[in-house]
Amino acid sequence: MQECGGDYLHRIADRGAHPGAPVTDTWLVIPLYNEATVVREVISQARAVFPYVVVVDDGSKDASAREAAAAGAVVVRHPINLGQGAALQTGFSYVLEDQCRLCRHLRRRRPALHHGRRRHGGRGAS
Repeated sequence: MQECGGDYLHRIADRGAHPGAPVTDTWLVIPLYNEATVVREVISQARAVFPYVVVVDDGSKDASAREAAAAGAVVVRHPINLGQGAALQTGFSYVLEDQCRLCRHLRRRRPALHHGRRRHGGRGAS
């Protein structure tokens, strides 16, 4: 978990045009298993760069999920330990479904956005 500390995350964010600015078009997926003592700090540092964090608690026996939620992460839980690969897959599935919900929401609110229509000042749709 140490590699995910603040210095590493800030180096990633500094690649952009605005060093240190939050990366708002990316979700960070973190598999979690019995890390209650460190997870709150890791997530707090990560959220300074990646505001959207989903943590998959892979059957932890400690307070890992509660600590992750307290740090502001979305928490998805496995009832038993399924392994890191399954935890990552669950996290990716959550993020993809979240993006599908966003697309459906945008389609209902702004259909022209998805059909490529534009309105030009007083000339109607093109």
